[in-house]
Amino acid sequence: EHIAGREFKLKDNAQDATFYADLASEKPGPKPNWIDTVFAVRFSNFGRLCTTWSHCETEHLPDEIVAELLLVARKAGFQFIPPSALDAVYSGRNPGFAGSTWGIRFFDWV
Repeated sequence: EHIAGREFKLKDNAQDATFYADLASEKPGPKPNWIDTVFAVRFSNFGRLCTTWSHCETEHLPDEIVAELLLVARKAGFQFIPPSALDAVYSGRNPGFAGSTWGIRFFDWV
């Protein structure tokens, strides 16, 4: 919160997922009862991995703020995986994820 100058919420209620929590900054969305995620760090259940995501078309954190936030995650022992890398087809050994993506394998609901 100090780095970004905005509030973050720990959202740790993921069930049936390959991740356990998001640390997210949100704002009211364009529709009633809609929340836009300006920026979030998502933490995988596997290997101390993290990635980032957003669901807001009108606001984004500046790149230098994002870089500083990711540095804090790295210093805490997390390996950052760029979101663009997660679209690749899963080629690992777990047969339950055959035909899916690396993003689903490590950072999504299943």
